[in-house]
Amino acid sequence: MLTIAKEQLAEKNMVMAQLGFVGASAQFFDFEQPAEAVAALDDLQKGIPEAGVSAEIYRQKFEYYMGLGAKGASSAAATAKKYESDAIGGAWPDGFAVEATFYQVLAESASPSDFQNKLRNVISKARTANPLVSVLANVELAHSLRKNKDADGAQRIYEEVAGRDGVDDSSRAGAFLGLGQIKLEAAAEGSEEAKQALLLFLRVRLETRAAWPSLQAEALFHASSAAAKWRGPEYRYIMGRCRGMLLNEFKGSDWARQMRDRG
Repeated sequence: MLTIAKEQLAEKNMVMAQLGFVGASAQFFDFEQPAEAVAALDDLQKGIPEAGVSAEIYRQKFEYYMGLGAKGASSAAATAKKYESDAIGGAWPDGFAVEATFYQVLAESASPSDFQNKLRNVISKARTANPLVSVLANVELAHSLRKNKDADGAQRIYEEVAGRDGVDDSSRAGAFLGLGQIKLEAAAEGSEEAKQALLLFLRVRLETRAAWPSLQAEALFHASSAAAKWRGPEYRYIMGRCRGMLLNEFKGSDWARQMRDRG
């Protein structure tokens, strides 16, 4: 498909070329070849800079780089800045610029209080300009609150997002992950809370199939950990299944690296 896309570009058939590059990128992502997928998106952006799919290109590239963990952080930040520059310079609707700002906040290092303040600012701006980003930013705020010992504040946000109608899969997956983490951190060995955490992580796999790949990978990693802590019937089988899916389907992710390091 990539070869056909390049041929269509050479023949100045821009519509078919765009479809070809995007289709090739999707195939590469599906077959766990993210580097090749990003290269296809780069070819599209260079060959047809005015392409109407530019925002989606930035989203896919940003998610890929963020999924690499620390080694992808600088590329994620550069992608977010370029997205913002194009959104503002191209006079795109305000929602795109707000999304780019949100990506920059995620990619940049900051103290917990500064990070949370920036997220609240994004939430305020995105509420009308880009409601989807507003929900995603709320989930990230909840993650930060949880990591900084405000589990009650985080849980309120997670439960509101998980129970809201019309929420995108990535936001709902983030809420399930956060609720699962709260339960897992408080759970004793062999407890019902560990089982509940496991079920929340598995809901990411079963109910939010369109969520970002990095969230799917994280859910499988934590599901394996929750199964080990629960130690209920067939827990070893569950651990093995989660490990296998993580290493086979998301082998390039930072979560797969952590699983391999864990042995």
